[in-house]
Amino acid sequence: MTVTPNAPPLERVAGLFKSQVCEDQMGTNADTASFSTANVPADLRVPLWEEHNRHWLLNLRCRTLSEDGLQAAFRSMRLGQVQLTELVARDHVVERAPEHIRAAPSGTINLCILLAGEAFVYHRGGTSLVSAGDAVVFNPNTPHVYGFPGRFHELVVHVNHDLYTERHGSVEISEPQIIRSSDHSAFGAHLQATVGIFRKAVTGGPAPSEFLDETALDLFDLVTRGDGHSSAGYWLPAKEYIRRNVHDPALSVQQVASAVGISERHLARVFATHATSVAQTISDERIRRARDLLLDPGRESQTIGEIAALAGFTSPSHFARAFRRAYGCSAREMRRSATTDRST
Repeated sequence: MTVTPNAPPLERVAGLFKSQVCEDQMGTNADTASFSTANVPADLRVPLWEEHNRHWLLNLRCRTLSEDGLQAAFRSMRLGQVQLTELVARDHVVERAPEHIRAAPSGTINLCILLAGEAFVYHRGGTSLVSAGDAVVFNPNTPHVYGFPGRFHELVVHVNHDLYTERHGSVEISEPQIIRSSDHSAFGAHLQATVGIFRKAVTGGPAPSEFLDETALDLFDLVTRGDGHSSAGYWLPAKEYIRRNVHDPALSVQQVASAVGISERHLARVFATHATSVAQTISDERIRRARDLLLDPGRESQTIGEIAALAGFTSPSHFARAFRRAYGCSAREMRRSATTDRST
C-alpha cells in the first residue's frame, strides 16, 4: 500500500480506502470485510472510517475529541438479506443527518446490541441513555446522533427493510427504540447465550455458517418483539448448548431443558415449532460434528471409531447407519474421497 505523503487529504483517503477494499475482497468470502484505524495516520482516521462506513454500513459523519485520533475497528459479514457487524471503538460520535439520508438512503432496519460500555442516542423525540446489555432498534432513514463517551463493544444486526416488514408487519420505526435487558426476565440470559454464535462468525471463528442468517433473524425477532418467552428465545440457546456439548454421550433432553431454564415439555413445543425434536437435533448435530472431524486433515491418523466417539456416539453400528442415512455413503468412503481430492 503506497500513499504519497504530500498528497491532498482526500486523495490520500481515496488511495488508502481503495487499497483496504482490495485487501478486504481478497479473503475467502468477498462478502466479509474488516477495517481498523490502528495503522492509519491520525489525521486520516476519521475520514477513512467514514468512507468505510459509507461503503459497508451507513453514510454518516463521525467526530472524536481524542487527541490520539479515532480508535475504532469493525468486521462485517453480509448474508443475503441480513448483515452482521461487530464494532469496538473508543470515544466518538456518529451523526446520521438528513443530508446523509438523502445522499444514501438505507434499505435496512438495524438492531444494535451494546455488549460493553455506555452510549447515548439523540433523536427528534429526545435523548436516551444506553447501557451494556441494552439494545437499540434504528431506522437509519431517520436522523439521529449516536455517541459513545468511552470504550464500547457492539454487535449490529442489519435486516433488509422488506424482510423486516414481512416478519413484523408494516410497523414504522419513526425514532430509535431502546430495549432494556432489565425489562424482560429472559432477555438477558438468552441474549448472552446467543451472542457467542455471532461473535465467532464475525471474527472468523468456527460457527454454523449455514444457519447464521436464520440465527441472526431469530435474535432480531426475539429482541424487537420483546417476548422473552418466544420460540426464538429458547430455540437459539438450546441449539447452542447442544452444539457445545454434543461430544458428551450422555447429553439428554433433560440437560438441554435445564440449561435454558424451561421444562422438557415446554422445550419439546419450542422444537416442534421448527418441525423437529430435541433428540433429532442432537442426532443431526452429532452427525455434522463427525463429518467435520472426519474431513479434518489433522485427524487423518484417527480411526473412524475414534471420530465417532468424539461426536458423542457410543455404538459403531448406530453411527454407521446414521452416517449413511445422512450422506448416502459410509464414513470411510467420504474420508477416502476427501483424501483423494486433497492429493490431486
